[in-house]
Amino acid sequence: MKKMTYRDWVDLRWQRPLTPEELSHWHSFLEDHPEHIIHWDADRQLLESVKGLIDLPISNHFTSKVMREIEQLHTEVKSPQSAHDMSPQTWWSLLWGMPGIRVSGFIALLLFGFFLWQWDPSKPNLAQSVTAVTESQMVPTVEELEHFDAIHGLAQATPEVDWELVFAME
Repeated sequence: MKKMTYRDWVDLRWQRPLTPEELSHWHSFLEDHPEHIIHWDADRQLLESVKGLIDLPISNHFTSKVMREIEQLHTEVKSPQSAHDMSPQTWWSLLWGMPGIRVSGFIALLLFGFFLWQWDPSKPNLAQSVTAVTESQMVPTVEELEHFDAIHGLAQATPEVDWELVFAME
């Protein structure tokens, strides 16, 4: 038999009566874990109380009757007696009480806050920045690009080449 926890034993006891073999395992479990004896007394009393309840027959269309009563109570709470009885605060409460409106308003506030946080009036206009950068940079001349391969080769040189130069200078 697999190792069972206290909750497993209680769940099994709720589902069906225990077999004699399971009862012996249950008692040995309680002997090994005396801290569960107090809990078992409360769970056993609850189990016996619930099992002792009489099952009453449910009337026909029970669910539909309950749903009709809920809808009736819901419409009584949601709909006021007349439109002039409602104050502006009540209109606001009804509007804000709709989950879609509430979520949309929250998202709008978050976006507004994010853009306000990102906005900086001291930042120059992007078009002005691009124009200034393009005007300041010049295309290199042919003479400047003449030694490009040699300079590019130095960047890719391995450290061994550098050591050879050092030894050659000595």
